[in-house]
Amino acid sequence: MKKILALALCAVMVFGLAACGTQSADPSTAPEASANGNEAVYTLKLGYSTSGVPAEESPTVMWCDAFKEKVEELTDGAVVVEIYNGGQLGTADDTTGAVSAGSVEMSNQALSVLANYEPKLMAFDLAGVFQDEQSVNAMTNTDWVRENIFDPLEESSDIRILSCYCRGFRCFTSSKNELKVPEDIAGQTIRIMDNAMYRAIVEALSANPVAISGGEMYTAMANKVVDGHENTIFSYWQDKTYEVQDYAVMDNHTASVECGFINATFYHSLPEEYQAAIDEAAVYAQEQAETVRANMTEVITERLINEGGMTIYTPTEEEYQQWHDAYRQASIDFLAERVGEDFLNEFMSVYNELG
Repeated sequence: MKKILALALCAVMVFGLAACGTQSADPSTAPEASANGNEAVYTLKLGYSTSGVPAEESPTVMWCDAFKEKVEELTDGAVVVEIYNGGQLGTADDTTGAVSAGSVEMSNQALSVLANYEPKLMAFDLAGVFQDEQSVNAMTNTDWVRENIFDPLEESSDIRILSCYCRGFRCFTSSKNELKVPEDIAGQTIRIMDNAMYRAIVEALSANPVAISGGEMYTAMANKVVDGHENTIFSYWQDKTYEVQDYAVMDNHTASVECGFINATFYHSLPEEYQAAIDEAAVYAQEQAETVRANMTEVITERLINEGGMTIYTPTEEEYQQWHDAYRQASIDFLAERVGEDFLNEFMSVYNELG
């Protein structure tokens, strides 16, 4: 009798493990049956780095939350999104690599992270080129960008970009002195992402770039390993930059473009109606993220000044031009060397036609 009971228990355990296995992030895994037994349920793991910030104050969090809400609504729960924030699935590079490999279905990261897979994406890191967030968003939505940048990325890395949004422009900070003109940052050590374009931009200012991961950035500034860094107003608040940096200048050197992306093999394995739902949800999420950026930029700036104690300087028109003149050509030359002048000229032509 004991042997029979033991065998029965083993059978139950094996069946239970098999059922759990249907929810794996591996795109090759067959989907489980829904509660009514009529449809398959596809589970997507979505990992990103931000944590501890409400969606109403973060374009990143809003994109992920809005995407989850909308895709589950459109598919009547047949596509389920599991969100892993705060880098639970690894660093930005780790999570992006996992999406490329197919062990994680989705992520939301800066386009500059994906530039390691498709160098043409560095066009969105050009300094002193983009006029405002709206024009950046319009450019990412063009068919030309999809066909000439996003599609090649998908072919080479198995990463499909769903939608992008500009979460503002990146600006410089310092713990040493107020930054008003380019000469004020010369000689300082500036933390950058591991991105060659940003290295060229900082070097053009006669400053010293040091690549440090986002997870180590705060400690590096607190311990004076670096004098300053460059990031967006939203990141200053979310990362508590105001605790370790006293000064910032709104030079708006590069657009901070983020995107939601998915493993392409997984995406194309889905029924067409679910692919369409994912596409629609991504557009909806983009719109919601843009709304947060528009509503909260001024609010966050005031918090940094009034609550965080930062001195944030807005350059005069002449000073603003000085900043952009200091690094624009360096970034253009860098990109032309990496991807060719023909691509660069065509990219700028398409952008200028947007008006």
